[in-house]
Amino acid sequence: SSTGGAARDSVADTKAEKREQVRAWLASANLEEYYGLLLSEGFDDMRSIMALEERDLDEMDFKKGHKKRFLTAMAEYKETHDTLPTPCSSMPLPSAAGPSSSGPLDGVPSSTSHSSTG
Repeated sequence: SSTGGAARDSVADTKAEKREQVRAWLASANLEEYYGLLLSEGFDDMRSIMALEERDLDEMDFKKGHKKRFLTAMAEYKETHDTLPTPCSSMPLPSAAGPSSSGPLDGVPSSTSHSSTG
């Protein structure tokens, strides 16, 4: 058995996995008939699918009802999968105060720096 082709196999697996994600997503939206079309147009992973716009669907001759379903499924996917970076993140940022302590902060000096008033 040869171990030299392991890297090439994993790349192929990843590509296959990405295509399978696309197929499964289309199936969940009941739009699996567009799988071949999307692949032929180069949309073979969810990242590229999520970059599609309505006019792209028009150019690929999506039916009106299917286009609406596709766009709705896209919006739902974006909500549940954080694939695209969002400039205005709604996630609360961790407090900059440092590690959170379970006990009350009474008795902890507010400033540890020694200020000289001389």
